[in-house]
Amino acid sequence: MSNEPRFTLTNDELTLMSVFSGLTGVNPITCKIVDDIVYFLISDEDIYTILSDPIMRREIRKNISGRLTNEKVLKELSRIISENLNKSAYVVAYYPDPIRFLRGFFGLNSDARILMSESAGRKVVTIQVPPNRKGAVIGRGGVRARAGRIFSKALYGIEKINIR
Repeated sequence: MSNEPRFTLTNDELTLMSVFSGLTGVNPITCKIVDDIVYFLISDEDIYTILSDPIMRREIRKNISGRLTNEKVLKELSRIISENLNKSAYVVAYYPDPIRFLRGFFGLNSDARILMSESAGRKVVTIQVPPNRKGAVIGRGGVRARAGRIFSKALYGIEKINIR
């Protein structure tokens, strides 16, 4: 992570991190609540730690057919955490590469392009998605885009994200 991420945690977020740790056996890097949606950030290696627990593996495997990919595991883990917390929750993997992180955070597939530029020391990212996927990337009321901006700024120093 670029230097140290800058997150200020509330008491609720600390409590939720504790609950997440109790459910999964993994300590999240951080947790943010954005418009009543909880986002947990875990390292990509923690996905394998979670899967090494037989109970969690069985719970995750219940609803996934075929090969276990990081994306499928995170999506199912998000569903399990949401059920246990009784609120919307997303589990997101941290990657040192900001492009890979953004691709995973926004659930982008190969038809989306992510361009990063830097001018005058300001990092700007432009995400180009097909028109029919733009709403899913931005999220209801822009909440997903807002959360993506919070994480990107704290983790990578990205000042602005444009979604087109």
